[in-house]
Amino acid sequence: MRFFFICLMALTGCIDNMLTYEVVEEVKVYPPVYAEMFTQPSLTNGFDIIWVIDRSGSMNNHDAELLMGIEQMLTYLPIDLQWRIGIISTDPDEALANENFPLVPGDTIDDAIDMVDALGNQWGEAGLEALYNYMALGAYSSTWLRYDAGLLIVFVSDEDDQSMTMEPSDIVDYLHVARTTSAVSAIVGLDESSCADQVGERYLEVVTAKHGTSLDICSNSWTAGVEAATQALEPYESWPLTHFPVPETISVFIDGYVSSDWLYNSSTNVVEFTVIPVGGDIVQIVYGVESYAADTAS
Repeated sequence: MRFFFICLMALTGCIDNMLTYEVVEEVKVYPPVYAEMFTQPSLTNGFDIIWVIDRSGSMNNHDAELLMGIEQMLTYLPIDLQWRIGIISTDPDEALANENFPLVPGDTIDDAIDMVDALGNQWGEAGLEALYNYMALGAYSSTWLRYDAGLLIVFVSDEDDQSMTMEPSDIVDYLHVARTTSAVSAIVGLDESSCADQVGERYLEVVTAKHGTSLDICSNSWTAGVEAATQALEPYESWPLTHFPVPETISVFIDGYVSSDWLYNSSTNVVEFTVIPVGGDIVQIVYGVESYAADTAS
């Protein structure tokens, strides 16, 4: 009996020891990681530019600014850039059937007016769908679009995109596949204070995804907006980050190789290149974001 009691006490002690000691495992928490990528524009193969213009009745109020904006682009573009400008409407059917030859160096605003007038009054306001129809499905676009050239899209509308078969993310994905270098600008209603019939939210979503430029359609002058859009044809000397990074986590890769030729400007949240990447370089910027900062940025 005494032997049993001693064994029971020993067993109880073992159980007590098993419950007393705990294994503590350190869990490391890493910040969310973001990666941004772009291809440095190359001017050697020229640039194709497509204006996608809303030609519904309410747009008549903006015709003067529209033509001045196109004229400004004709004036601003250097002749040696080898540019071409096509003009289509936001009507998907018109865009699919459009066979207007693009403007080229030497053409004037009168030629542009003829192209705009040839669009007629189109009531379709589905610019994303119209662009896809023109580039991917239309037979004529392949006669002048150069798939080794850069591409700039300029959307112009006083209403939001009404595409039924094309989401903003779809057109972003398509442009990524269609061209190595592409940029997007939008002249639309920017917010509720605009005189536009609607805010161009879907167009602006594409602009944001492509790091493009935007201008309110009710601005007295489109000059600044057109110049900003045209600057997208020039090589990037810096890149604005979408989120606020943990500075020490930033890494820059050019064509897959680590680069040290850059600085981070925390006041503007921009990566500035001390050596400008050459045309055709694929630039990737990878960085970590603190959880609270990621939540704020999103």
